[in-house]
Amino acid sequence: MERLQIWEKSLETKKQIRREILKRREALSEEEWKRRSEKLTAFLLEQPIYRESEIIYCYVSYRFEADTWRFIMYSLKNGKSVAVPKVCGDEMKFYYIRDVDELKEGYRGIFEPPETNEEAIEEGALFIMPLVAFDREKHRLGYGGGFYDRYLEKHPNHFKIGIGFSFQETEYVPVEQYDINPDRIWTDEGEI
Repeated sequence: MERLQIWEKSLETKKQIRREILKRREALSEEEWKRRSEKLTAFLLEQPIYRESEIIYCYVSYRFEADTWRFIMYSLKNGKSVAVPKVCGDEMKFYYIRDVDELKEGYRGIFEPPETNEEAIEEGALFIMPLVAFDREKHRLGYGGGFYDRYLEKHPNHFKIGIGFSFQETEYVPVEQYDINPDRIWTDEGEI
């Protein structure tokens, strides 16, 4: 019984953190969101690990998430192979794109690649993942669907970078046994 109570408290804490951070993010003006996103993109592009990576797996930003559209376009323009996620039932797969124009609204209004594109099956890519919240221990809080945790459990060899805005940091993110942390967290204020 005690274990169940701890788990329920952890879930409630995650919901509270998620609500608070999403509220902060949605309160950003468009100008502030753009400024922070541009700063984060510039930071990403100057990192040696990015410059050395030939294959990038990257989420497609939605609403007021840290913008990845420019990052994706820049990467494609500079000859990198870029794969983006598509939700297929209760799992997520990555597909290569050649241009952002290939993306269409899909799961929950998030832009996704067509399933007719080549599926990305390489291991060891630079893997850019979204954050709702994070802490100094690199614990990540997502939206609660578990898509990234399930995908990364099957594909553990990617180098995982969680990206977000600095104000998404929280003192503590409760951790479940199936949660997979990023290797690094990068924000508009630099690396955590």
